[in-house]
Amino acid sequence: MEQYFRVDVNLIVFVFFAVVLIIAVNRLDLEARVNRHFVWLSMIVLVQLIFEALTVIINTEPVAWFSTVSFVLHMVLFFNTPLLTFMWYRLVKKTIIGHETRRGNALVLFLMPLIINTVFVLLTPFFGLIFTISEANVYVRGPWFFVSALTAYFYLMVGIGQLIKHRHVILKQDMVALSFLVVLPVLGSIAQIAFYGILTLWSSMALSLVIVYLFLQERFVHLDHLTQAWTRATFDNWFYRRRNMEEALGLIFIDFDDLKTINDNYGHAEGDRLLKDSTKAIKDTTIGDEIFARLGGDEFMIVMQTDNEDCLRERVQLIRDVIAQRSHMNRIKYATTFSAGIGILSPHHSSPDAFIRELDKKMYREKQHHKTGGKG
Repeated sequence: MEQYFRVDVNLIVFVFFAVVLIIAVNRLDLEARVNRHFVWLSMIVLVQLIFEALTVIINTEPVAWFSTVSFVLHMVLFFNTPLLTFMWYRLVKKTIIGHETRRGNALVLFLMPLIINTVFVLLTPFFGLIFTISEANVYVRGPWFFVSALTAYFYLMVGIGQLIKHRHVILKQDMVALSFLVVLPVLGSIAQIAFYGILTLWSSMALSLVIVYLFLQERFVHLDHLTQAWTRATFDNWFYRRRNMEEALGLIFIDFDDLKTINDNYGHAEGDRLLKDSTKAIKDTTIGDEIFARLGGDEFMIVMQTDNEDCLRERVQLIRDVIAQRSHMNRIKYATTFSAGIGILSPHHSSPDAFIRELDKKMYREKQHHKTGGKG
C-alpha cells in the first residue's frame, strides 16, 4: 500500500493534466508549430507520469515477470527524460523566436549529449551503467546514473540561457510565464535526485505545461490571428518600453500595394491568402531577435538590430525576391508587390513616434512612385 501513496501525486496530476490537454487540443490552433509541439510534449509527459508510477508500484513485488517489465519501463524513462528536456528547450525557443537557429555541424554538436545518453541507455542492459534491477525486483541506481541527469540539466540550462539572451524582446508578462516554464522542472528534478524515492520531476513538468497552455492562450491576444505577427497593441507596448534603448534599431515599414483592388476583383478570401502567404515569406527571412508586427490592414513593421541602412535595403530586396519567387511557384494571377520605408532609429532620437511617422511618409512616397510607373 505504501507504493500507492508514493504515486498518488502522479496519478492525480495525470488525470488533471489529461483534462487540460483535451481542452487545449480543442482550443489551440494546431496549424501553429509551437502549439503542435506543446501537444506532443504534453502527450509524452502523460506517458512518463504513468510509466514512473508503474515502476514504483511493481518495484520489489515478488512476481517473476515484473522485473522484466520494470527494466523496460526504466529504459524508456531514462531514454525519454533527456529527449523531453531537449523538446522542452525547443518549445522555449519556438515560443521566443519561432525557429531553430542551429544548422549542420552546430546542430550535431548540440545533440551530442542526447546521443551519448542514448548510447549509455542502450548499453545498460549489458553493463548496468545507469541502473540495475536485482533478482528480487529492486531498482538500484547505477554508477553512470548521473549521465542521464546531466544531459537533462544541460538542455534545461540552455532553456534558461535563451530567456536571458532574448529578454529584451520578450514582453514582461511573457517572461513570467516562460520563467515558470523552465524553473518548475528544474526544481522538480533537483528534489527527485536529492531525495531518493520521491516523485516530483514529471508532475512539476506537467504543472508547468499547464502554465504554458495559459501562456499560449494569452498569446492569441498578442499575435494577429491571420498572419501570426505581433498585433499593433503588442508592438506599441514593446516599442514604448524601448524608448530609453541603448542601441540603434533598423526599422522597415511595409505596405502591400493594391490590396483593395485584389479584394474587389478576387474576393476578400484571396486578399487574406495574399497577406498570409506574403507574411510567411517575410517571417522566413527574419533572423534571431527581429520583430515582425502587423500595424493594421496591409501595414507591417520589421525591427532589426542594425545601424546600417544598407542592411535594411538588402533585406527589403530579399523579401521582394522571396515573395516574387513564391508567387511564380503558386502561379498567382496578379503581381504581389509592396512599398517600404526604412530608417535607423538612434538611441538619442528625440521622438520615436515622429520617427515612425517619417517612415510612413517614406513608404507613401515609394507607393506613389510605383503608381506613376516607377519600379521598386
